[in-house]
Amino acid sequence: MKINPALAFEKFRLPYPNRGIIGHRGLSSEAPENTKASFMAAAEAGLSWVEFDIQRCASGEWVVFHDETLERTSNGRGPLRDKAFTELKSLDVGSWFDPRFAHERILSLAEVLPLLSHLGLHPNIEVKFFEADAETDMTQMAAQIGPIVERYWIHHT
Repeated sequence: MKINPALAFEKFRLPYPNRGIIGHRGLSSEAPENTKASFMAAAEAGLSWVEFDIQRCASGEWVVFHDETLERTSNGRGPLRDKAFTELKSLDVGSWFDPRFAHERILSLAEVLPLLSHLGLHPNIEVKFFEADAETDMTQMAAQIGPIVERYWIHHT
């Protein structure tokens, strides 16, 4: 079955971008992945789309982060799913890339969608699913994410 991606945009009444370049986790070659700086760099470079990863933390928020654990790209330790959003917001997710980015913090999905809209970027959201999520009901997961996208994806371009 061939899928027409334009139909998804029509359903949500969004303008369909017919062409463009997508940045992986923002523009992760220029700034730390999945951060405000990386998304801003993607917009400044003239990209049309950004792919980013989301997963749910212990307090229920959907946060923009790739790995199952915090060690590689933050000063935190352990599984992200075990941390509350307030704790995650205190972590440094930029210094590992370059000390200039020490101010970068983990973003929630609700924070990143208006940012992308403001920057004129289209989101390509990857929902992370790890072995510990095996019992997760995908319908419930979609029911949690959908309203966030509807509420915060305000496309201005």
